[in-house]
This record gives sequence, structure tokens and C-alpha cells, in this order.
Amino acid sequence: MQNPEIPLNIDSIIEEMAEMKTEVEQLLYYSIPGFFVEFLFLLFLFIIGKITFITSTAVAILVAIAIPVGYITYQAYASLYFYEYVWRKGFSGEDSNLKLIGKMVDEKASELGEELSKKVRDSISRIHLFNFFSFRSQNIETIEYSWRLVNLINGRAVAVFSCLFAFFIPWFFMGYSCATSYITTLPKISLVLEEVLRALIPYYALLIVFVSILASRISHIKQILSRHNQGIIISGIDILDELVLQYVALNAVLLVENELLSKKKETPSNRKLLNEAYEELKAKRWKEVVVKAKELYQSISAK
Repeated sequence: MQNPEIPLNIDSIIEEMAEMKTEVEQLLYYSIPGFFVEFLFLLFLFIIGKITFITSTAVAILVAIAIPVGYITYQAYASLYFYEYVWRKGFSGEDSNLKLIGKMVDEKASELGEELSKKVRDSISRIHLFNFFSFRSQNIETIEYSWRLVNLINGRAVAVFSCLFAFFIPWFFMGYSCATSYITTLPKISLVLEEVLRALIPYYALLIVFVSILASRISHIKQILSRHNQGIIISGIDILDELVLQYVALNAVLLVENELLSKKKETPSNRKLLNEAYEELKAKRWKEVVVKAKELYQSISAK
């Protein structure tokens, strides 16, 4: 018999379970690249004969630092050129759906004139626009599937990035060994240069194998994601078209207002045009917003 003093709220239980699931996924998401970096580090130590077995204490330490190491590795991956290469140029290139959205933005912004149009296009992130469109038009299962594909790609890519980073581990050891000769306070490690150089061949061979295996399916997963995103766009093309116009209109007004303030041309007529543009925004008359923004920009730019 159910206790009346403890109401059964199914929605709150589901919400708590979803939050726990998200937290667990995040921990795994960062721990895997962390373990991968640690594995490559230990692999090199094993090849040069610096470790023969790992104690339980060492295992506990490795597990404890896997998440922060993985987090730092992922941030380095996302901040450097490799991330841009993965999503724009490499592994089947950029998603054609984002190119389509870019063309839609170009078309809507073209009415603003060449100079303002370029500024508006540069201010709009196609991927952020697409993500917002997905959340607005799709159910949670469709969105989750998209993000799982994105996570699969990033997971493999950050592992490849870890392997590329691991190419420098031997040189770090040799550099550290040389540094201990000049900085006596550093803990010394005994390295025989010839042994380290001989270890480079099997070590780098293994890294190349790892990179080949990890990178082999990234293009395939990107193609699956592209086809999935294509279905999302087809199912809500009218919503996307309206959303692109809204983004163009809003960004045009914000950019023109910044231009007005930076050039200090806040005349009564210009302020009146800006207020009219905001009124059109509130009324959701997007095409009229574009017209007002263009008119105001021309007034500001006039000598």
C-alpha cells in the first residue's frame, strides 16, 4: 500500500534519472581521453623499461586524475586547429546542411546592402542556428541521437588528438633528463639515450596503428550525422526559413545600434529609426525590421 505522506511524482523521478544519466555521461566523456593519455604515457615507460608492473596505489592515482587529465585534453582539442579541421575540412569535409543554412542566411541578408550584409553573416553562427532550430522543431529522441553522433565523432577525434600529442612524450623525457643536469633540484631520472631512440620505432609504430583505427570511422559517422541533419531540415524547412529571417533581422538591428553608438551619430532622426526597428521586432514583422535596419545603416554611413 502506497504511503500517502510520500507522494509519487513520476515526472520528478524521471527528471532526476535524466540528470544522473547526463552526469555519468559527462564523467565518462572526460575520463576516456584521460585514460587514453595515461595509457600512452605508461606505454612509453614500459617500452623503455621504466615500469614492469603497476601497483594498486598507482592504479588509484591514475583513476583519480583521469577526469582532470581528460578534461584538459578535451579543452586543448577544442581550442586548437585540430577541432576546426575535424568539423570543417577533414574527414569528408563540412556538413552540406550547414552550407545550405549559410546560403539561406546570405539570401536573407542580401537585402541589407553589401557592407551590412557581410557583418550580419559573420555575426550568425550556422551551427548555433541549426542547434536552436533542432530544439525548436524536433522531439527529444531526435535531438539525443544527433548529439550521440556528435559525441562519437568528438570522442574518436580527441583520442586521435591524444595520439598526436603523445608523439612528443619521448622528447619530453629526453628534455627533462637534460634539464636535470642544469637544475639540480629536479628529481633525476636515469635515461640511456640509445635505448630511448631504439624505443621510438615500436612506440611510434603503435601510435600510427592507434591513429589509423580511431580515425577510420570518423568520415562514416559524419556522413550518418549529415543525413540525419538533412532529415531534420526537410521536416521543418518552413520553420528554418522563418528562423533564418528572424536571426538576420535581430542581428542587423543589434549591429546597427552598435554602429550608431560607436560612431556617435545618435541624432533624433537616427534614434527614431532605431526605435521603429525595435517596434517592428516586437511586432515580429521581420521584413520590415530588415528595411529599417538598412535605412538606419545608410544614414549612419552617410558622410
